[in-house]
Amino acid sequence: MSSRLLAAAVLLWAGVAHSESAVQGTADVAVGYTDNVRSSPKEPPPGISGKAGDSFLLLSPGVGYAQSSAGALQRVGYTLSFTLFAHQDEANSVSQRADYRGLFDLSPNASLVLGAAASQARPYSSTTLTSAGLTELGAWAPGSSSIVVVTADELLSIDLSPELRGYQSGHAGFGAPLFGGDGPRTFEGGGLLGAERLFRADAIGAEAASSYAVATRTLRSDGTAAGTQRQLMGTGAGIWRHDFGTDFASRLELGAGRVQRLESGRGFWYPTGSALLGFARDEANAEVSYAHRVTTNLSLGQFSIVDQVQARGGVPIGAFALEASAGAERGRLIEEDATRAARVDLWQADVQLAWQALPGVSVALRYQHIEQRSDASAPPLPLSFVKNTILLLAGVRVPPDDQLPRRPRSPRRVDRSDALSPQTPGARAAP
Repeated sequence: MSSRLLAAAVLLWAGVAHSESAVQGTADVAVGYTDNVRSSPKEPPPGISGKAGDSFLLLSPGVGYAQSSAGALQRVGYTLSFTLFAHQDEANSVSQRADYRGLFDLSPNASLVLGAAASQARPYSSTTLTSAGLTELGAWAPGSSSIVVVTADELLSIDLSPELRGYQSGHAGFGAPLFGGDGPRTFEGGGLLGAERLFRADAIGAEAASSYAVATRTLRSDGTAAGTQRQLMGTGAGIWRHDFGTDFASRLELGAGRVQRLESGRGFWYPTGSALLGFARDEANAEVSYAHRVTTNLSLGQFSIVDQVQARGGVPIGAFALEASAGAERGRLIEEDATRAARVDLWQADVQLAWQALPGVSVALRYQHIEQRSDASAPPLPLSFVKNTILLLAGVRVPPDDQLPRRPRSPRRVDRSDALSPQTPGARAAP
């Protein structure tokens, strides 16, 4: 084993020594309007500002580095964003994000994907006013403190034979207020082991996962202090994947999980499952998914059991590109005695029409709707609110994205025709 690792290290070093690399500068400018600057409830509790609309200016410079070699494909980037409101000066904010993603060919039969990200933003503005990517699902809460969230993940995949594949993954995350401000502090870490039998267009397998999470300075659904909460979770599931033709890939997961709250010694069993259908071509892509799972919100220090439905896609329309995403989440907060408490439901829609004016220069019109309904009544718990935002964006990429290596990722198809590696033809195509 040690000799194989040494050989892989030598190959990686040799590949990096003969690599292609590029530094990319980015800049986004946007003007827009939101009808709810602080994501406030219609009838806010004491200490929370009421709902108010305002126009704003967004300035977002950034820098990235991409590297492609015989054994590695890597990207790292940093973005700084300034949001300036016309009238609500106290809502002005600065946010930032750094991320890394790498794909490594350790041998002809083994690959490794590594990722890490760190972000700092106010909870109510962390995704609404960003110009990079469409919105992800996740409960929101009003508040003035900036939250720092750091995450890391890895996925190791090994072909044990032409028909048998094993894989292992791990993740860790941490969230806390910036500069020791008031609010919860949350940590979660976990791992997964799995194996699957490959057929021509199908794969069947099983995987087992576990995670540990701890949150301090937490609140119950009624707003009273709950102190420190520790949670242990384990799941086991069967997996079926199937390729439909040359463009569609699917994944179905069914299993069971156990949540155990260590402070109270109580827990519960629950069914776990997910389904995904994806479509991908160079010129268009789409995906629809469903999941029933237990989640940890690193920003809010809350644990929830949720049902999530999401859909997203992108398609060119002449000289324009249309991207859209929509999602719904029905969730229940989990109390320290493992009972299900306040309900938190979320609906989001995000659509963007972009025009590539020049290579590396784009103009886009974007609209976002967020609606959250919650039984909770005190921040930093997620409260009910409705928010609409519209932006006119202009972005510059030097050099253009199509002159950089693609973003590293793992293949989804059973036949791996969508595999992206440093040796894959077209690895320098547009992301």
